[in-house]
Amino acid sequence: MTRKNPYENQDETLDIPDFFDEKTHETSDSGTVDMSIFKLSDEELYDDLEKQDDDLEELSSTRSTRKLNTTALLGLIVMLLLLATCVGCLLYAVNQHRAYVKANTNYNQVLANQDAYKQQIAEKDAMIESLNKQIEELKNNNSHSAGVYEIIDGPISFRSSAERLDDNFTTYNGHDAAENGEKFNVIEIVNSSDDYIWAKIADDKYFCIGTSDEVWAQKVE
Repeated sequence: MTRKNPYENQDETLDIPDFFDEKTHETSDSGTVDMSIFKLSDEELYDDLEKQDDDLEELSSTRSTRKLNTTALLGLIVMLLLLATCVGCLLYAVNQHRAYVKANTNYNQVLANQDAYKQQIAEKDAMIESLNKQIEELKNNNSHSAGVYEIIDGPISFRSSAERLDDNFTTYNGHDAAENGEKFNVIEIVNSSDDYIWAKIADDKYFCIGTSDEVWAQKVE
């Protein structure tokens, strides 16, 4: 015998009984069972789902925004650090350049002063040498000039020229040589190439008064 499904007939209305009676059914843990969910319409159900989706999207967007803000903040901090480093390097380079320019200027000034001092020293040395020569010439002119000479280291032979030759011996006033203590009126002083100094007392009449180191006759007047 075939049993009929009581729900096959589409014309009949399906009566879904309430599973629980809110007034009579209670739970042991949380009190009465909330039956309102079974009484919500489809629009109310979907509205709740859409609100949940919106809340999830808003939470996700907030998290993304916070992540982007954090990344941007970190990037800004890095950029500021790099900028500060560049500025510090630039200031250091400027200070080093100024120090180099100052040191180089001082060095060039020292070199210029050194050259000036060397030139001044050279000029002073040349002036001293010139003055020494002038002093020496004055001494020679004062000690070996025309005047009266006295023989102090004789006898000194008379010669016909201001040279020490074997064939130029002569006489003066009947004498072959000048003796110690004798005085002669010298009309000219002649310096020879062999450093000897000669006194001319007459034409072709000379006697040697010595050298710069040895004095045989000295000027007395």
